[in-house]
Amino acid sequence: MAKRSKFFCIAVEGATCDGRTLDAGALQEMADSYDPKTYSARVNMEHIRGFSAEPPFNAYGDVVALETREVELQLGGKTEKKLGLFAQVDALDNLVAVQAKGQKLYSSIELNPNFASTGKAYLQGLAVTDSPASLGTEIMTFAAGQVEAGKTSPFADRKVERAISSPPRARSMRCSSKSMAARRRRRASSRTCAASSKPFRVSALRTTAKATIPRPRPRRRPPARRSPRTTISRRSSLQAWKSSPAAWKPRARH
Repeated sequence: MAKRSKFFCIAVEGATCDGRTLDAGALQEMADSYDPKTYSARVNMEHIRGFSAEPPFNAYGDVVALETREVELQLGGKTEKKLGLFAQVDALDNLVAVQAKGQKLYSSIELNPNFASTGKAYLQGLAVTDSPASLGTEIMTFAAGQVEAGKTSPFADRKVERAISSPPRARSMRCSSKSMAARRRRRASSRTCAASSKPFRVSALRTTAKATIPRPRPRRRPPARRSPRTTISRRSSLQAWKSSPAAWKPRARH
């Protein structure tokens, strides 16, 4: 799926970085005579047209339209106004992926000064490169919310009709007493739920009910046991009575 770009500058009149000169008349002729139906200028990599459809020297898109605009450049500390050539491109997914990595961001034109023996200049191709010859070239950008190239959004007409047929309604700022009371109840219940979901703390005990606080169970006392000393004294008294019942005298209890 091709993505249509905004108009961006691909060439500016005047001297180039490699010693050539771009004529303003040639740029204007290219903008006036360009028609994709007559001859479509394809986007290639570094002016190399591969014979295979495999990357990296395959096609990367098509030039849709051309136009000229006046641009300003800083040269020698002075601001000069020059004529710039702007293009709109239907970029394929491979071009979008390459430029998303920060590669091949600029463009370089392929100019035919005498196209089809007409005596006028024509744009026959456009290359993506990192070292453009022309000054003032711009990076290709895309509009936000892009749809498929050559098509508009299917909901564009619906949005316009809705805006015309249904004007925005004034929203009432008054609320009834019942709605305010319901809001207060919901806020109170949300605070209670939030407090119950928190870990066990002193601050959480103030908001929770008393029934939810676990109470410690009372500890049961173990049963009383007889001391082993009392048992031994009883046994010794019984043995003394058996040996001599006449001399046996019971001990006083303390």
